[in-house]
Amino acid sequence: MIMQSTGRHSIAIGLILAVAALAIFAQPAAAQPAAPGAAAATANQPTPQQQVAEFLLSSINPGNEAARYTDVMDAITRALNNDGAGAQALLEKAAKNNPKLPPSEVMIARLLLRLGQPAPGRVELEKAVVAHPKDPEAYLLFAEGALQDNRITDAAALLSTVQPLIKDYSESPKRKNYFDSHLAADLTAVAVARAAAGAAEQWDTAVERAKEWVKADPDSAQAHQQLGRALFKQMQPNYAQNALTEFQKAAEKDKNATHPYIILAQLYQEAGKDKDAETSIKYALDARQGGKDLNVNLQAANWALSTSTQENKRLDDAQKYADSAMQIDPKSLEAKVLRAVIARLKGDLTTAEKLLKDAVDEAPGNIAANNQLALVLVELAEQKKDPAKLNQAKQYAENNVLRTTQGNQFNPEVFATYAWVLYKNGEKDKAGPYLDKVLQTQRLTPDMAYYVGKILQDSGKTDQAIQFLESAVKTAAPFAQRDASNKLLAELQKQKEKDDKDKKGTEPTSAPASK
Repeated sequence: MIMQSTGRHSIAIGLILAVAALAIFAQPAAAQPAAPGAAAATANQPTPQQQVAEFLLSSINPGNEAARYTDVMDAITRALNNDGAGAQALLEKAAKNNPKLPPSEVMIARLLLRLGQPAPGRVELEKAVVAHPKDPEAYLLFAEGALQDNRITDAAALLSTVQPLIKDYSESPKRKNYFDSHLAADLTAVAVARAAAGAAEQWDTAVERAKEWVKADPDSAQAHQQLGRALFKQMQPNYAQNALTEFQKAAEKDKNATHPYIILAQLYQEAGKDKDAETSIKYALDARQGGKDLNVNLQAANWALSTSTQENKRLDDAQKYADSAMQIDPKSLEAKVLRAVIARLKGDLTTAEKLLKDAVDEAPGNIAANNQLALVLVELAEQKKDPAKLNQAKQYAENNVLRTTQGNQFNPEVFATYAWVLYKNGEKDKAGPYLDKVLQTQRLTPDMAYYVGKILQDSGKTDQAIQFLESAVKTAAPFAQRDASNKLLAELQKQKEKDDKDKKGTEPTSAPASK
């Protein structure tokens, strides 16, 4: 992003880059480059320009009518044609001619924030605060950015500032509803974060805030789910039934919402009530509930997979639920990928490879399927001494990196896989920059920790490798490289013990006598 000044020229350059990138990002994975054979977008799918417009105009909830805001649509087209100055002028004109729209600075900021470019986005939000001090949207975006960064106190202070602005706002009923709903949701998030950090009394506050959210946006499935979660965590009389009622309301509002009993199972699991969790899963899979529903079986399989340990053996349950999902819909992409992950965890690499190749053939741009396939091929190449599979793994991993970097995205798991594939191909120097970027995130899955640990071992960074591996093996849930991680950790600890002993043996036992 080029932001050398704060004038129109720098904003125009930023807008060109941002909209162009978002146009790629907004397309379905199948339409991205490096995915030959992908199906074309359906006729009913919004164009990239429409998707951008809907995001810019979020606070007026334009839905399918975004295209009727011709100045905004023309601005996006201008930007895509490298006319950033013209695009900015049109956004300013749109905001001036229609006071119900967000300020132009806010629209530009949204675009930049959407693309993961917070610094220039914040510059535009600061301009919005100065130019439109009574408009709440910039403050809300600042607060929501703070929540995403886990800066809870900053978020609370910003929400306290914006509260009276929202109360007094009356220029647009649609934006007023948006502000009321988001304020309540963000205040709920603050209370939940503080309660989760140990302030148990904050669950009472979270319940009250979530009730305000439901009142402000009664059709929001997310609001009902958050209220249900807070009611459960509050642990008042009938807490489970009261929570379930809210989850059922959420399911009524959104047919794609997680099944009420699945959410209840998750909460019971968090509370250490394993038997109640398992009972809830049985209720969810009852024929009268969601036993014949693809999504419910997938949700149950994911629950069993995420809560499986070496003691409870839920990996077998996960396989059973995933098999049921595939029987309900043999063409389900999600079911194939999930079943392949389970097969890989069980060491059945042949089944995993077949399912994942089917998934990638069906959706060449699917990031999860490509990532898992690359890892499976690496493991098969090592198992069968087959260099051809290693070359295939590199191709899938490399294409995945290209997909996730177009549109300014960054996926640590994809980068870790690529670094691992390069390392296994003997390209250790090339793997280094990708590994460094993964380490900067400090968000490693147990499998990623193994790949990183192995690469660090070769770099002589024993202590750092041990640190990552110790964290990985403490994970209760299954992961593909658990046995390899335990073996590598033991090897590194033995090496460290030897190195420490050798180092101690070379140190002088006393200071030399002075002459």
